[in-house]
Amino acid sequence: MYKKKVVKIQIFIAFAYTYHYLNWFSKTSIIGWRKSLTSTRMKYILVLWLCAVGLYLYDYVTGLTALFFLSLLHVVLEFPLNVTTIKEIGLAIVRRLGRSNSAT
Repeated sequence: MYKKKVVKIQIFIAFAYTYHYLNWFSKTSIIGWRKSLTSTRMKYILVLWLCAVGLYLYDYVTGLTALFFLSLLHVVLEFPLNVTTIKEIGLAIVRRLGRSNSAT
């Protein structure tokens, strides 16, 4: 019984991560993330990533704690973007429905 619950939790987490990353692609096109990505900004991202890996290598527990905090912060800071994405999707649906109703 215990193993079934663990497997169900793992399936849910896998779904959430998969949905998150697939959804990320739609968000980046809405906010124009790629247009704002300069080589300097890319270097900062690379340095931050290397620091994160270095923190894990230095002390696993500290790295895990710090990156867990950053991942939680990422989720919280992404809420306004989620609202924008939902609004844009809703507007696109309304526009599409409006065009199909006017065509008939």
